[in-house]
Amino acid sequence: MSTGTNSVGNYELLHEVAQAVASADSFEAALADTVALVCRSTAWMYGEVWTVDADRDELVPSDVWYGSGDAVAAFRRVTEQTTFPATVGLPGRVWATGEVEWIPDVSDTSPEFFIRATAAQDAGLKAAVGVPIVDLDEVIAVLVFFTGEPKPTDERWVRLVSTIGILGGLYARKERVAELAEQAEELEERIEASPVGVVVFDPEKRVVDVNAQATQILGLAEADLRETGYDERRLEYLDSEGHPVEQDEMPVARVLETGSPVRGSQLGLATPQGDRWLLVNAAPVTDDRGVVEEVVVVIEDMTSRHSWEEEIERQNERLSQFASAVSHDLRNPLSTAATALALAREDPSDRNFDMVERALGRMDAIIDDVLQLAREGRTVISPTAVSLAAMAGQAWESIQPPDATLEVVGDLTVVADPDRLQRLLENLFRNSIEHGGPAVTVRIGATADGFFVEDDGPGIPAAERDTVFELGYTTGDSGTGFGLAIVREIVNAHDWEICVTGNDAGGARFEVTVG
Repeated sequence: MSTGTNSVGNYELLHEVAQAVASADSFEAALADTVALVCRSTAWMYGEVWTVDADRDELVPSDVWYGSGDAVAAFRRVTEQTTFPATVGLPGRVWATGEVEWIPDVSDTSPEFFIRATAAQDAGLKAAVGVPIVDLDEVIAVLVFFTGEPKPTDERWVRLVSTIGILGGLYARKERVAELAEQAEELEERIEASPVGVVVFDPEKRVVDVNAQATQILGLAEADLRETGYDERRLEYLDSEGHPVEQDEMPVARVLETGSPVRGSQLGLATPQGDRWLLVNAAPVTDDRGVVEEVVVVIEDMTSRHSWEEEIERQNERLSQFASAVSHDLRNPLSTAATALALAREDPSDRNFDMVERALGRMDAIIDDVLQLAREGRTVISPTAVSLAAMAGQAWESIQPPDATLEVVGDLTVVADPDRLQRLLENLFRNSIEHGGPAVTVRIGATADGFFVEDDGPGIPAAERDTVFELGYTTGDSGTGFGLAIVREIVNAHDWEICVTGNDAGGARFEVTVG
C-alpha cells in the first residue's frame, strides 16, 4: 500500500489504529501499536516516537520505534543521542506548532533545518512526516515517519495522519482518571459527529447503543433500534450476489463466536429505504477474563461506490455489445462498398458509384445510431416533471410522418429527462411507421403505473418479443436495428421497465412502467 492509499484502505487503517489504541494497556503501548500499524500498512519504512521531558523542556526519543535493517539501526543510534527544543528540527517544529509537517526529501534540506540529515542520508531515508499527538490542545508526543524515496506532500495522507494523531491523544486522555466523566462526554460527542455509523450490541445481539449516523444508514429510528430490542438477526445482510447471509456468518455472530475482530466486510443490507452496501468492522469489548461483554460495529455507507462500480461494469458490458454489433453490422455495407468500388474501377458508371454511396450511407446511419445508443445509456441525474401528451406531440412533429395518425388518449405527468423521453417516443413512433406502413395509426396514453404506445400494424410475434430490444435486431430492409435498443437504454437510464405485447387491433403495444 502506498502513501496515497485509497479511501477504503485509509478507513481500514483508521479502524485498526482505533482498535489498537482502545485495547492498549498504556499510552506508550498505544503509540507503539500505532507506529507499527502505520509502517506495516503503508510505504513508511521507519517510525519513531518523541515525548516531552517537562523538566528539561525538550523532546527526547522514546523507546518506541519501528524499522529493520542495519542502516535503520544506525540511524536509530544517532537518534538516541539527540534531543530537540521547541521549534528546532522536525520534531521540535511539530511540537511548537501542533501541526503535521511534511518534508518531501530530507537529503535536500540543510542540517540547520533537519539536524539528522547526514544520518538519514546514510540510512537511505528520504521523505519525512511529523505528526503531533495532542491532548486538550497540548502536544504530548510527536510521531515521525520516513520513506526510502522522495514523496511530494499528499494532502489525503496528511488528513489521515492528523486523525491518527487525534486517536493517539484520546488514549492519553483516557489515562486521566480524574477527568473520566468529561472524557466520556467528549467521546460520545465524537461518536455522534462521526461520519461513520457506530452500533453497540450486547452478547444477546441486541442493540444497546447507536449514533445518529448509524440510524441514517440503517434507515431506522433510534427508538426502533433500542426500545423494541432490535437485534442483528433482524438486519438482513446480503452478499455480493444479493443473497441473504446466513445468521452464523453475520459480523456480530462471528465476533461473539471467535472473540476476534471482523474487519473489512463488504455487505449489502436491506433497509426500509432500499438496499444499501456497507463496509463493516466489528470488534469485541471484553472483561478482565476475556469474556465478550459488547461488540462494537463500525459501518460505512458504500452504496454510492457500489453503484458506481455496477455502473462501470454495465458500461463495460455495453461497450462490448457495441463493439460486437458494430463489427457485425458494418461488415455487410463495407463489403458492398468494396465490391462496388472494384466494379467502378472497371466500369465507372453511375450504377456502381450509387452502390458505393448507398453502402456508405448505411454505415453512416449505423455509426450515428451507435453513438446515440452510447449517450442514452447514461444514468438520468436531474429529471423534471413533463406532460406525456406534450412530449408525444413534439416527438410526432419532429419525425413528420405524412400519412400516419397519432391518437393521444389522456395525459400523464412523467418525471424524466425531457430530451431523452422525446427520443424514446420518436423511436417507438418510427418503429410503428416502419413496420405498420406509412398510414399506420399510433396511440399513446397512460396506464396504472406508466404509459403505452401501440399501433394497428401487423404486430410482433410472441416468439420474437424477447429479442426486439437486442442490438442489431430488425426485420426491415432500411433499419439499422438500433432503434428499440436505444429505447431500452433510455428506459434503463431512468430506472424504468419496458415490455412489448399485442393489442386488440393485432398491432404492437409497448408498455413502460415508470413507478
